[in-house]
Amino acid sequence: MPPPVDPEVIRRQYQTKKHLRARQDIHDTYTIPKQNYAHWILSKVNWRGDEVVLDAGCGTGHYANALSQMYPGIRYYGSDLSLGILAEHPTRGHACQCDVTSLAYPDNSFDVVMAHHMLYHVPDIDAAVRELRRVLRPGGILMAATSSIHTMPELQLLLRRAITMLSDAPPTALSVPGTISELFALENGLRLLSRHFYAVVRYDLPNALIFPTVAPALDYMD
Repeated sequence: MPPPVDPEVIRRQYQTKKHLRARQDIHDTYTIPKQNYAHWILSKVNWRGDEVVLDAGCGTGHYANALSQMYPGIRYYGSDLSLGILAEHPTRGHACQCDVTSLAYPDNSFDVVMAHHMLYHVPDIDAAVRELRRVLRPGGILMAATSSIHTMPELQLLLRRAITMLSDAPPTALSVPGTISELFALENGLRLLSRHFYAVVRYDLPNALIFPTVAPALDYMD
């Protein structure tokens, strides 16, 4: 079996904002029930409004925009491995390129650290979580969003069929792009975080992608 995290595939996916933005736009348009996902996640913290926040794997700044709307007094910092992605960030002066297993910040720097939909890309989850905890202040909060390994089973099935038909490799050797790595998923995330934090709380948000035509499904697979 191929490794669950292929660094070259990840690098190509996040070299620019193109693929990330396409997936975000599709989710925003076709997710049922309608929900402002960023606001839903951020609502799980009792904010004072003056926290210092690190957004690890910040991408193009989706949560930076949401935080600035909800709590203008928060001091926001972002980090990401991709320079191409960071070039699109709305607060480029407060975003730096670094690996989540080697963050460019001193110990005890942040009240809240966010690691949303990125830990499943990291080969060494424990090293990443240790580093995220290192930069948290005592009593700080780590927020880590992920998906189920069973997310979008119909789309995964279509992808597997297409790849099987178009590839000479045996089905057991195929890796389906776009599926959630089992390294950090809804099914094991709580257990993995409990190795490093005394208290871990899980919040679920069930939803579905409903495509009225084939075009957005093809866009998502592409």
